[in-house]
Amino acid sequence: MYKKTLGALFSVLMRAGCASGTGQPVSTAGTYVMPDGSGDGQEAVIKGKDIEIYWVAKENKTKALYWKGDAPEEAKEPGPLKWTSQGDREAMDSSLLASQDSTKEFTLDNGVLSYEASAMGVTKTVELKKEQ
Repeated sequence: MYKKTLGALFSVLMRAGCASGTGQPVSTAGTYVMPDGSGDGQEAVIKGKDIEIYWVAKENKTKALYWKGDAPEEAKEPGPLKWTSQGDREAMDSSLLASQDSTKEFTLDNGVLSYEASAMGVTKTVELKKEQ
């Protein structure tokens, strides 16, 4: 019994180890959307070394800049990628709905981008899922 249990545990760990990373860098590029599929809320685009986040209203097809800053192009190690983005104040100062912050903390883990967003005195943790 002990050998079967140990063998099963070893098998699970080996598969988990193989699935967690190939040793190759993983690109952060892509579009990240609200997981409920509504199209309303926020949407983020990471392209090159930049991240842009927009307030999105699907019904009237509008977007307003919330955040523009820097982002890593790839994750070099398995597990959550965390970074502090330096905001592009010039770009954000011209948007009425943009963040007033100079920096923003981001986490990217298993295709989910998370960060805190504030508007009208309310702060919420936003989680956006990478589109396939």
